[in-house]
Amino acid sequence: MKLVTPFEFGDGVQPIALPPANHTPPAGESATITGWGAMLEDGLSSNILRWVEVPTVDRAVCRQAYESYGLPVTDFMNCAGLLEEGGKDSCR
Repeated sequence: MKLVTPFEFGDGVQPIALPPANHTPPAGESATITGWGAMLEDGLSSNILRWVEVPTVDRAVCRQAYESYGLPVTDFMNCAGLLEEGGKDSCR
């Protein structure tokens, strides 16, 4: 991410801790995801960075769900969201 204006770390601005590169979260673990996704189905992307807490999903289950759409899920991806309900992920 490239910023127009530099910032200083303080009470309201802190770096986040990232897991090791080879970390695979167990299914059901709570994950915070962020994105500029649409707030409504087929809506416009947000101009505000949003966040949501969702459970992680087993990669094999995720692969099976996305195969029907022709979308690959690689070993470098982690899955999280509400499979049964949808609507809470980094896209929406």
